[in-house]
Amino acid sequence: MSEIGAWEGTRYHFLDRSLQKQWAAVYAQLKVFNAALVSGTGPVGAGPLFAAHPDHGDRDKPEPWVQKHIDTLNMESGKLSKAVDAFEKYGRNRLRL
Repeated sequence: MSEIGAWEGTRYHFLDRSLQKQWAAVYAQLKVFNAALVSGTGPVGAGPLFAAHPDHGDRDKPEPWVQKHIDTLNMESGKLSKAVDAFEKYGRNRLRL
């Protein structure tokens, strides 16, 4: 996902203007979700995994600020999922796949 978030320039644009317009909505939502990931997660231990819960936090009763990050991640991931689904449906119809 972070790789797609770094897609910039004409090589990552669709030649079909209508398809590009639909993709732009997905890309914008991806940027919003990526920002939520950066601001709302942290490393688990010393490993490569990230989570919204701090290492020593109570996962059953998270602090209000942790719950806010969790809620934001859930909301933005839902929006991104819907945007991707809509783009895929539009693209399949547009390209007749």
